[in-house]
Amino acid sequence: MRHPIGLNIGDEDFSHEEKQYVLRSFEVDQLAGLGVLALTSTAKVEYLVVDPRF
Repeated sequence: MRHPIGLNIGDEDFSHEEKQYVLRSFEVDQLAGLGVLALTSTAKVEYLVVDPRF
């Protein structure tokens, strides 16, 4: 996805990700939602997606 817009993953700084957590929510065996939580002095939801069926 980066290549068409001229980005290179090798140039990215991922050091901030050491304090991030990926959270998943399941309904039985189906993924209902996914989020990324960043922890600094507070907690911040970076991304959150939920399947509208749930």
